[in-house]
Amino acid sequence: MRIKAYIQITRPQNAAIAFIVTLIGAITVMKINFPLIPVIIAGFAVVSNLMSGNAINDVYDVESDKISKPHRPIPSKRMTVKEAKVVAFILAIISIILSIFLNFICFLMATFYAFAWWLYGKYLKITGFPGNILVASGTAATILFGAFAVSNAVNLLTILFSLLAFLLNLAREIVKGLEDIEADAIRNCRTIARIYGEDATKKVSRLIYVILLLFSLIPYLINLVGVSFLLIMIFVDLYIVFIIYKLGELKKENARKIAKHMKLLMLAGAFGLLLGPILP
Repeated sequence: MRIKAYIQITRPQNAAIAFIVTLIGAITVMKINFPLIPVIIAGFAVVSNLMSGNAINDVYDVESDKISKPHRPIPSKRMTVKEAKVVAFILAIISIILSIFLNFICFLMATFYAFAWWLYGKYLKITGFPGNILVASGTAATILFGAFAVSNAVNLLTILFSLLAFLLNLAREIVKGLEDIEADAIRNCRTIARIYGEDATKKVSRLIYVILLLFSLIPYLINLVGVSFLLIMIFVDLYIVFIIYKLGELKKENARKIAKHMKLLMLAGAFGLLLGPILP
């Protein structure tokens, strides 16, 4: 039971996607010719960093989780706050140590986000939109991290893919603010949903997806990727259009369902960014 709690607090189900996003970064600069060992090290560094952030988030969300997510390890009393802090600290240290074996830039990035997740949990989450930006930047930074793990510099494709990843995550974080509006009230989180309401949440998230739609084909249009990327992204873009439509119906009652669609879109988008630069 205790072991299960230690696993659950890190939310390992997100580890695979984090590893894939790291791999995308390497592929943007070297396609399939990247060195395997640095990418594996980078992947585990990113996963450790992410898991640390998940654990520390539960530490500071314990009061709201008692209401909205009582099954989680801390509110269900299967783990103490002190134990969760130790888990978060150990995982952060592992991430930083692994990054040392890569290069100085990766070390700086791992160290920055290891501290950033603590600051987010304690201070930035309650700010609402600024906290959303930090979380979304973590996904974008993972692509940059993967690129820097195998190269001394990133290229335009890396930057464009990071932007797409940022927009994908940002819109979902905003919608999750509506999904978690009651729990966020306990900590007085100033999310768009709580401060400006459902309509503003709907408009902002739809705007982000429209921007995402406009940027999605730029890598193909400027000849950074081949026609395979175009075909994959057409499918992804159709899903984006579907979600933009569903966001027009966004309200508290269906926010969780729409957020699930957005997570599936992130997965589809990740595989598009993964395969697009490799295939002709």
